[in-house]
Amino acid sequence: MDLLPLEIIQQILADLPDFESLQCMILTSRRFLEAFHDREKWVLCQILEQSIPRTLWFDAHVAFMASQLPLYQHWQARKQVMEFYLVRDVQTFHASFQPRLSHRLALSKFYRIVEHWSSVFASYTLRFYRIDGELRESPLDPVPVSDSEYIRIERDL
Repeated sequence: MDLLPLEIIQQILADLPDFESLQCMILTSRRFLEAFHDREKWVLCQILEQSIPRTLWFDAHVAFMASQLPLYQHWQARKQVMEFYLVRDVQTFHASFQPRLSHRLALSKFYRIVEHWSSVFASYTLRFYRIDGELRESPLDPVPVSDSEYIRIERDL
């Protein structure tokens, strides 16, 4: 194995089924460890793409498409994204469609942004208004925000 070119060793590492196999493989030989460190991000992304079930790809792709729309985008474009999402059981992907990890990483970033802004919105808004909509006497009173309220705000955003 030590005589194989570096690119072939990296491809072998990328085709492993899971991270435990990768860990065992790179611990067996110094050559495997060097090949892994040479293209670490690429190898990890390839293994991650193989380990995520294909049934989750459609939802991730639609969420990524929705996250790319500007906030001021015309409502018609948002409607098209929702229609695309609603026909997911009827519509099938072409066999050549190979979604990439970068799309899912963008989805994760989008979720973190929504989570942050919903937290900011909830803490700021509930400082002035009660949940029932009435104005508070003193906006400086601490306001406990329940987890269900955060989830509701995230869903609305």
